[in-house]
Amino acid sequence: MNRLECSYAGLKLKSPLTAASSPLTADIAHLKALEEAGIGAVVLKSVFEEQIESESKAALDGLSGGGFADSSVYFENFIKNTAVDASLELLEEAKKTLSIPVFASLNCVRDGSWYEYAKRAENVGADALELNLFILPSDVKDSSVDLEHRYLQILKKTVQSVSIPVCVKLGTYFTGMTHFLKEVSGCGVKGIVLFNRYYNIDFDIEAEKVVPAAPFSSPDEYLTTLRWIALSAAELPVDFAAATGIHSAETVFKMIAAGAKTVQLCSVLMKDGIKAAEQMRSDLLTLMDRKGCTSISDFCGKMAQERSSDPSVYERVQYIQFLSGSSRQ
Repeated sequence: MNRLECSYAGLKLKSPLTAASSPLTADIAHLKALEEAGIGAVVLKSVFEEQIESESKAALDGLSGGGFADSSVYFENFIKNTAVDASLELLEEAKKTLSIPVFASLNCVRDGSWYEYAKRAENVGADALELNLFILPSDVKDSSVDLEHRYLQILKKTVQSVSIPVCVKLGTYFTGMTHFLKEVSGCGVKGIVLFNRYYNIDFDIEAEKVVPAAPFSSPDEYLTTLRWIALSAAELPVDFAAATGIHSAETVFKMIAAGAKTVQLCSVLMKDGIKAAEQMRSDLLTLMDRKGCTSISDFCGKMAQERSSDPSVYERVQYIQFLSGSSRQ
C-alpha cells in the first residue's frame, strides 16, 4: 500500500510532493533525480511569454525587411517557434523517461497565440498544463474588474483549446480573493495553485540602482497560502495545490490538512538539493504515524474552515487580538 498516494486535477500521484517549475525541471537528469527522490509529479520549466517576446524583438532589431512587408512577421514567428520547440522537446523526452505525471508550463500575461502552445504540448503528451499567470496591477487605468477579466479570458480560451487538465498558478493581488477563485473555478480549470512567488526588486543604496531581491522563499512564507487554502478548498469544486514557503514535512501536513491536494516544492530543492524531497517524504510518513494517519485522505481537509467549530478564527485579525492581550484562539 502506498500511503502517500493522492490525486490532483484528475491525475493519480504517488506522492503529494510535486516539483514546481524551476531550473531543476529544465533537464532530464534533474527530472529523473526528482522522481527517484519521491516526487509525485513535475511541472516543467515555464515557457515565458515576456522572455520570448523580448528575445524576438532583440533579434529583429537591425534586420531590414527590404521589399518584403511580411518578413519581420516571418522572423518573429520563427524565433518564437524555436523557443517553444525546445520546450516541447524537453516535454517529449520527459514523457519517455518518467513514469510520473508531467505538467507543461506556460508563463503568460496577455491574450495571444499561446493557445497553440497548449495544443502542441497536449499533442506531445503532456499530462496537464499549468498556466502561471501574474499581471502586475501597476497601470492606474486598469481597474480590478479589467484585470480579472483578462485572467478569466486567458483561462477560458486555454481550457477550450485542449482536452488535458488545465491548472492555474495565481498571485495574491486580488481585491476579492474568494470571489475571484470562484470565478476561476467556473472557467473549467481542474487545479488552482496558491500562490506565485513574485520576482521582487530591492535597492542598492550605495550604487543607487535597482537590484533583484533574494529569489528563494523562507520557511515562514507559507502562512498566507495556508489561510486561503483553508478558506477556499472545501468551498469550490476544484483541486488546490499549495506553494511558497514549503520547507518541511510539518508545513506539508498543514497544507494538506487545510485542504490542499498537493504541494509544490521549489526553493527548498534549489537551496538544499533534490535529496531534500526524499527527506521530506520520510519525515511526512513519520509525522503521519505519530498522528495515526494511514493515508493522505485521513487528514486532507481536516482543518479546512468548513470543518472548524469556530470558523471565524480563519478570518480574524490575529495581530490586533495579540496586542489587545486576548488569550482566545
